[in-house]
This record gives sequence, structure tokens and C-alpha cells, in this order.
Amino acid sequence: MDVVLHCSLLTLLKFQISVVEPGAFRGLAKLKILTLGLNELTSITRGMFRGLRKLERLRLHQNKITDIEDNSFENLSKVFILILDYNKLSEIRPEMWTGLDKVITLNLGNNEITSLNSDAFSTLPSLSWLVLEKNQLTTLPDGLRNPDVDVLYLDVYENPIHCDQQLCWLQQADKDSTIRLDGFLCVNLDERWDEDLDLGCD
Repeated sequence: MDVVLHCSLLTLLKFQISVVEPGAFRGLAKLKILTLGLNELTSITRGMFRGLRKLERLRLHQNKITDIEDNSFENLSKVFILILDYNKLSEIRPEMWTGLDKVITLNLGNNEITSLNSDAFSTLPSLSWLVLEKNQLTTLPDGLRNPDVDVLYLDVYENPIHCDQQLCWLQQADKDSTIRLDGFLCVNLDERWDEDLDLGCD
């Protein structure tokens, strides 16, 4: 017989958790907020969050996560905040986010991301706040904003970004106010980003 716990909040900080077995949260069907920060997790795998169909906020900050298995979040259709900062993610694939249709805020700050493909977040149709601060990005691809979202707030503070013609799309989006940017330094120009920077755009 499964035990059903009627709690909406579970915080497991500093428990040195390195593995979460599939179905570990069975019986927590009413859980809305789960925090697994400051642990020893190295990966996110399918089945880890099975049964958490009412979950709304998931915090996985300050672990050692290097990879997220495709479709690991497939049953978390109500989650709107996903926190993954201070991990070791370097590769971002759209299949990582499958099922997270309601996610508005995604925090990937302080990881080891060096590049992004244009479809990296294409499976997040509601994403409107994306934190990428303190990674190793040198440029940003067109396509970060889902066309169904009016405005994407984008934080790329403290990345070694080169401001050149590859960012003409971003300059236009900034002018059109479809992307809102926290200020960042253009390392090749030694200037802070501005919608009027001369990038050699047509």
C-alpha cells in the first residue's frame, strides 16, 4: 500500500543526495514546491519526478549536474519556475525541457555553457525569463524567444560575449522590445551593450 502525504512543500537542502531513484516521490501527489538544492546530484534522469503532476516550482540549484536526460521533466506540466543555477551543465538540448509547457522562469546561471543552438529552448513555449549569467557564452543565437511570447527577459551578465554582426538580430529585438536585456559587457569592444552600438548591421 502506498502512503499518500498531503503536503505541498518539500525542502531537502544539504542532504548529500547523489541519486534520486525513479518513483522516489510517489505518494506526494499534492506537492507544489520541491527544493533539492545544495546536494550532490550529477544528473537528472527520467522517472526521477514521477507522480509530481501538481508540482509548480522545482529548485535544483548548487548541485553537480552535468546532464539532463531527455524527457526527464515530461510529466511536470504545471511547473512554471525551474532553478538550475550553480551546476555544471555545458550542453543544452531542446529535448531536455520536453513537457515543461508552463515554465516561465528558467535559471541556468553559473553553469559551464559555452554555446547555444537556436532551438535550445524551443520546447519551452511559455519561457519569458531566461537567466544565463556567468556562463562562457561568446555569442547568442537568434531564436531564443518563442514567437508566442511577447517579451523575453534575458540575463547574460558576465559572459565573454563578442558584439558583432552575429548579434544584429538581438539589436533589432532590443529596439523592438521583444527582448529585454540586463546590461552586459561586449568583451571585444570594451563597451556595455546598447541597442545603438555599431555592429555593422545593414
